[in-house]
Amino acid sequence: NDTQRQLSQEQNAKIMQDEILNNHFCKQKKLETALKKMNSEISHSHEKEKDLLHKNCMLENEIARLKLEI
Repeated sequence: NDTQRQLSQEQNAKIMQDEILNNHFCKQKKLETALKKMNSEISHSHEKEKDLLHKNCMLENEIARLKLEI
C-alpha cells in the first residue's frame, strides 16, 4: 500500500509538472507571437515615417521652387 501510494503521488506530481510546463510553453508562445506582431508594427511605422519624411522634403523643395518663381 505504501509503495502504491508513493507511486500514485509521484505520478500525480509528474502530471502536475507536465501541466505547469505546458502552461509555461503556451504563455511563451503567446508572448513570442505578440513580440513578432509588435516588431512588425514598429517596422511598418518606421517605413511610414521614412516615407513621410521623404514627402515632407519634396514639399519643402517645391515650396522653395515656387517662392523663387514668385
